[in-house]
Amino acid sequence: MGDYKIKNSKTFRLFAIPSFASGVASAFDLFPDNSTINDSASSNEADMKAMKADFEMAGKDLKEAFYEWEKEFAK
Repeated sequence: MGDYKIKNSKTFRLFAIPSFASGVASAFDLFPDNSTINDSASSNEADMKAMKADFEMAGKDLKEAFYEWEKEFAK
């Protein structure tokens, strides 16, 4: 999966995608900051965003499956 696809993916939205340079720099970081990855106001909001993304991806998968089935069987 390309870097562009990961950054724009709904499933990777809650995770940090560090670059190689930031990974190397973190090895020398003696006092790391505790920056948050998820910017949701509450755990309920984070859960809602995650569930919405899950349903959107499931819908996308179903649409693709129907398209492939139609292409193969509905000639």
